Amino acid sequence: MQRLKLFCLASFISVGLLLHSWPTQADNLQEKANSTSEKKTAKPLVKPQTKPSAKSQIRSSKSSKSANPSSSAANSLQVELSEEQNKAALKNWVFLCAPCHTVQATGTENGPALLGEKARKRFTVVELKRIFAAPEDHGLSEAIPAFRKLNQKQREELAIWFSKLKKPEDIVVTVDSVKPPPFIFVQNCAGCHAPDATGGIGPNLHNVLKRRERTEIIKLIADPRSVGIKSNVMPSFEELSEEERTEITNWLSTLTE
Repeated sequence: MQRLKLFCLASFISVGLLLHSWPTQADNLQEKANSTSEKKTAKPLVKPQTKPSAKSQIRSSKSSKSANPSSSAANSLQVELSEEQNKAALKNWVFLCAPCHTVQATGTENGPALLGEKARKRFTVVELKRIFAAPEDHGLSEAIPAFRKLNQKQREELAIWFSKLKKPEDIVVTVDSVKPPPFIFVQNCAGCHAPDATGGIGPNLHNVLKRRERTEIIKLIADPRSVGIKSNVMPSFEELSEEERTEITNWLSTLTE
């Protein structure tokens, strides 16, 4: 009888313990079920990137080329000059640039070499346009009188023409073409008479030797009043040596029409 009582008591305790642990197991099973459900239904936070189509890539490429001014298409339109424009650019080079850089752009003591072995760098058409548009902003104040003769279009054409040159031999001038003015003329006279001596504030000097004797012109440069010029527009250049004044006069003698 006592054994029966002990058996019943042990059975009762086991059932109690089983009932006590049941809610925890059920909760664990429920949490596992919920976790599995969330994993299946969860959506990605970052939207997957899709590869652009071929059409969109072509369209993007075209728009970027049209927006880029330095594209090959834009450059091809800029570098095409007519025969007349090339001749005009060459003439402007001879009168405006050659006095300092020589006709073949090999350089002098007054200006560096721009072509050939001694040239320090090659200038792009964009760089040349920028320099020619405002030489004073690039430390070239002495070039202002020369470039003042050219309008914006002529400066751009000169930049395009020169950017296509690769070596000094590419600059070809005819035997009977006018020689470039001496640097001393560009430095002292071009501001009033223009680099090609066609006149501006001062008169046109072409055929000047038909109006005055050579010795008179040499004297006039040093002291205009000594030859009867009463106007104060032309200053005297007494600081120029007779050799320098003769050099200017010799060049003026080549300007015949």
